[in-house]
Amino acid sequence: MSDSPVTQRAKPLDGKVAILHVGAPGWAAPLTRALQCAGAKVALAAGSHEVATLGADTGADLFLGGPLNDKHAISSAVSRVEERFGRLDILVNAPQAELFRPISELSDSDLLNLFDRNAASAFRWCQGAGAHLSRQPSGRIINFISGLARRGLSNASAYSMTQAALDAMTQSLALEWAGTGIRVNGIGYGWTEATHRPLEAQQKDRLVRYLPLRRKGHPDDLSGLLVYLASDASSFITGQTVFVDGGALAHA
Repeated sequence: MSDSPVTQRAKPLDGKVAILHVGAPGWAAPLTRALQCAGAKVALAAGSHEVATLGADTGADLFLGGPLNDKHAISSAVSRVEERFGRLDILVNAPQAELFRPISELSDSDLLNLFDRNAASAFRWCQGAGAHLSRQPSGRIINFISGLARRGLSNASAYSMTQAALDAMTQSLALEWAGTGIRVNGIGYGWTEATHRPLEAQQKDRLVRYLPLRRKGHPDDLSGLLVYLASDASSFITGQTVFVDGGALAHA
């Protein structure tokens, strides 16, 4: 008697379409891969600051080039995704512009530029995607938020402010859109790097010795939670920022 064929288990994001708005080149490929491995089609978006370093070698199904820094350009990009794939289910915001400098050395343009690249850009993508996501029974928005939204660090006042704004926006949009079927959540991250350094090499870093799990994070560490929050398995979760930071906040 021959073996019966094995029924493949459906992937959690089968048939879903995601826009990944990401600012750090080292994060684009791992996050794209995680969504695709779970079954989603991925459109990768970048602003004018990042367009030159994103798109190549990420494996995304569609690349949305910049400049995508105003609501009209973003709205057009979202419509392009719907025209290509027929729907939009997931928006992931991971802008990640950084600036660490004493407050006495920060100019108004420094502050406004950083706020625009982090908080305001994510806000505009939520605006542009909101109506499209509400057409699906289970739209998802996932915002990546640094742990510095919840804790202090010297020379990080401007950056921390932008992350706290993302955290607050996540909670407020979750309430505003709860009746539309859109769930809005955050993934909090700690100190991360885009390479997989050997643990022995990391132990030489004083910061690593401070972290409870004795290593820095990698975008791959965030992938499981990303897929979970994008899937129907998280249908009763909204307005939460869940931290994947090696215990950094618990240690604070």
